[in-house]
Amino acid sequence: MANHLSISLFPSISESDLNKYGITVPQFRAAYLDVNGDMKALKLAEEGDRYYTIVDESNEWDIEKYGIQLTVTHEIMSPAKLFGHAGVADTDAVIGIAVMVISKDSERRTVKRANPEYDLTQASNSIRIDVIIDLKPGHYTGIAHVRSILYVKKASREETGFADRAGFILGDVNRAIVILKGDGSEFPITIVESEDHYLWKLKTFYEDPKTDSFRNNVEIAINRKHPLYSSLVLEGGKKNNVAILEIMSHATQILIEKVISEVGASEIITGRNIEIESVAMAVYNMISTFAKSYENPADLSAEIHNQIMEGEQ
Repeated sequence: MANHLSISLFPSISESDLNKYGITVPQFRAAYLDVNGDMKALKLAEEGDRYYTIVDESNEWDIEKYGIQLTVTHEIMSPAKLFGHAGVADTDAVIGIAVMVISKDSERRTVKRANPEYDLTQASNSIRIDVIIDLKPGHYTGIAHVRSILYVKKASREETGFADRAGFILGDVNRAIVILKGDGSEFPITIVESEDHYLWKLKTFYEDPKTDSFRNNVEIAINRKHPLYSSLVLEGGKKNNVAILEIMSHATQILIEKVISEVGASEIITGRNIEIESVAMAVYNMISTFAKSYENPADLSAEIHNQIMEGEQ
């Protein structure tokens, strides 16, 4: 079967164009409706470049019980420059902005378009645009990838070389990762019985780390037949958390170094050409937040150890 590559010849927006049009990095706010019908604010902590975790200081919020409302605020200082020969749309076109939320954990995708009063035309002045997107209880969990786009809302009536159909995506304003539940890179732990002499090992089942899911293809296997297995107290009693966390720390470093050797550091650290929820994306999340010394094994080990231990305090 022949492979077909679709290439758009219409002008579009790249990341390097954002300053040209005065498009700033969007701001995020989060809230939820509690059992009393009151809207409660949540804190969004930026853990890395465009990588956010949600903090509920009251420890009451649960994404599966309450859902969440995300507000994405965009500022476009020079929207008129989007139109005309130096822009991406004809002078009589209308450009809209929309926010997509995609979660492979939840197998869901939601799109919310900005209200009509935020439509962009050649006559538009500097504008602040709020897009509010409600994720219903029980619909989303794990990692959400939030993508802001500009699209053609009304196409030009003339054949001018610009996008000629409504709905055409002109480009990304921003991409961000929001952790709705968990940290997006938690290792499943399985108990096995093996005559081999290991206490634990990192097991991977993926074929392509850039596309295969982290959740289904990576696990820590702990050997019940090892003499030290009972010291972990995994079945009944108080778990030996220090030993378990040490295992997780070493497994994390093994995975990071393995995936970097397979994919290449330059591709991992940008997060480009990597599928959402993939093994490589999990490693990208680690590097973006706490495993910054990926080129130095000794420093990397210390960073991972500190992150995992601090997370249990």
